[in-house]
Amino acid sequence: MVRQVYRRHSIVDTIDVLLLELDQLEWSGVHFMIHHSYQVTVDSMQCGVGEEISAVHLVYRGRPTFLALPLSLLFLFECLARLKHIPQSATQIATSIRSSQFFRKHGMNSGVMSTRKINRSAIKVYIQRLRKALAIAFEEAGVPLAAERILVSHETVGNQVLYQLRATVSWVHAKNAP
Repeated sequence: MVRQVYRRHSIVDTIDVLLLELDQLEWSGVHFMIHHSYQVTVDSMQCGVGEEISAVHLVYRGRPTFLALPLSLLFLFECLARLKHIPQSATQIATSIRSSQFFRKHGMNSGVMSTRKINRSAIKVYIQRLRKALAIAFEEAGVPLAAERILVSHETVGNQVLYQLRATVSWVHAKNAP
C-alpha cells in the first residue's frame, strides 16, 4: 500500500511539473539563439552591419535544436525577433528588411555579401514556411506546442494580418565563420 501511494504521488508530481512547464511555455514562449558570424567590433555585443546570420537554434531544456532555414527565412526570423514586442504587417516586415543596413549589407565582413529581396507579397508564404520549420524543430526537440502559438497571426478589423514572434531571443556573435 505504501508503494502504491508513493507511485501515485510520484506520477502526480511529474504531471504537475509537466503542466507547470507547459504553462510557462505558453506564457513566455520558447527560447531561440541567433548566431551571427564575422563580427568586426570586438568589444560590442550589438549586431553590426556586415555580420552574417549563420544559424538559428531552438533551445529547449538546455539542448539546442538547429532550424534549417534558407537565407530568406533567416532574414524573416531575425526581423521578427528584433521587433517581437510589436506585431508587424507584411508591409512593415518587408520595409524593415529593405531599409536596414544590417540586411542590405548582410555578410559583407566575410567578403561576400548575401542579400535577398523580400517583398510584401512573399511574407505570407515565408511565414507558412517558417512555421513548418518551427514545427519540425519543435517535434525534434519535444516541445509540446504548435508553431502557430509561437509565430502568431493577429487579425485586424480590416483585411490586414499582423505577425509576432512570441519567444525569448538571444544573439551570439563570433569574429569568424562558425
